[in-house]
Amino acid sequence: MLKIGYIDYFLDEWHAEHYPAWIKQQGELLGIKAEVTFAWADINAPEGEANQAWCDRHGITLCGSEAEVIALSDAIIVLSPNHSQHHERLSKLALQSGKPVYIDKTFSPDAASGARMFDLAEKYGTPMFSASALRFSRQLMTMTDKDKVCMMSSTGPGDFETYAVHQVDMLVAVLGAEPRRMMAVEQGVHRQIIIEFEKGTGSLLQMPELDFNLYVGNTDGHTSSNSCSDFFENLIAAMLEFFVNPANLPVTRQETMACMRILETGKQALRNPGSWFAL
Repeated sequence: MLKIGYIDYFLDEWHAEHYPAWIKQQGELLGIKAEVTFAWADINAPEGEANQAWCDRHGITLCGSEAEVIALSDAIIVLSPNHSQHHERLSKLALQSGKPVYIDKTFSPDAASGARMFDLAEKYGTPMFSASALRFSRQLMTMTDKDKVCMMSSTGPGDFETYAVHQVDMLVAVLGAEPRRMMAVEQGVHRQIIIEFEKGTGSLLQMPELDFNLYVGNTDGHTSSNSCSDFFENLIAAMLEFFVNPANLPVTRQETMACMRILETGKQALRNPGSWFAL
């Protein structure tokens, strides 16, 4: 059995709560017997279940340290999905382990810390990837004409800090890891960002209550609109296949770092609406 270990900021959070069941389900479909068996978290949830109670409810062993989780596990998931400022610290030992590591979204709070994490993993020969679940939506994974896409827009809800990674990762998955420049405008809780890539133009529209959707224009004039579905199932499947065969990275360093540059520069662009910023 593939024994998966959690490292988190605190365990009572949405991703940690749902991944164990999804891992079992997708593992059964793939013929990979896998379970989350060990966990460690930095603190107890400020508002919610304490780590020991959370582990008892899930039948997971709470370890006394990150090192213990890493030693006992075959693969590591570093979570803390809404507190990316802790990712570099929480992943440090795992990235020196040589065991496959998945780091949850958003990978890093800025490009510099993201580069340090990749450098550390490469130094110790640790296979690692990070991605938004939305990158694995069925509509993106089954898109057969990505080479023809010249314009693409993604919509979605939430605040920029926490949720923009989902839309940016979808744009990079199709338009590539070579963004050139970006511009943003914002009106209250509504924001729109335009990103010029080497192969085309992408835009990101965030408004409260918007669903995650994709709007795609091709060089031949064809257009399509796509809702996003099955993304968590496909993310978990990609994660498990990576844990079993770490040589096959689902997402490259170049793609992840392109996302981090866009997200970091996007904060600056939102503070200076209407101005172009180089990427």
